[in-house]
Amino acid sequence: CHEHRSLDVSQDERVFFSLKDVRNQDSEKIEPMGSLCTLQQVDVDTVLILRVWASWGDAPNRGLDSSSGALRNVGDLRIPLDRLVKQCESMLYQTWLTLDAPNHAEASAGYGDESTNFEQKIADGAKQLLQPRVCLSICKTADLGACGKLLLLPDAPPEARERQWAPLLRSQQQHAIMSTAMHTQSL
Repeated sequence: CHEHRSLDVSQDERVFFSLKDVRNQDSEKIEPMGSLCTLQQVDVDTVLILRVWASWGDAPNRGLDSSSGALRNVGDLRIPLDRLVKQCESMLYQTWLTLDAPNHAEASAGYGDESTNFEQKIADGAKQLLQPRVCLSICKTADLGACGKLLLLPDAPPEARERQWAPLLRSQQQHAIMSTAMHTQSL
């Protein structure tokens, strides 16, 4: 999770995100916004839940119990991995997605078409500038460079370049749409 926009957070609050495999309740990890989060052995037919949190201090060491007041959920996103594989070539590269209201992701599980909803979140990420949203990169661990970052290296083999071209192009197109929308709103 690279960054966020339009969240209901105060200037002094820190922003974190967590990622969880819905099939493994103990898999949820919390990281500061801008950090890398790695989940191990995630099945392609599962759904990931990304939550964005605000806190007045550091991330709690004891987990994500928001009832203590240490963390406040400010947005959720359901990521169906099968859709990520089919539509996004198994990768998102610096792609903006809109967030649902807090706790909406788990409450809406099984309702509606997750595939269409995910596609709409990507489409709205560039157009809905005032809606809470996050900029994400999602990939297989094997696609990370030696430095642990998702980079297209000059010496990358041709098959790696081909595999990463579509996600890179999608990101560029989305950022062009977003720039146009921002310019239009400022006029």
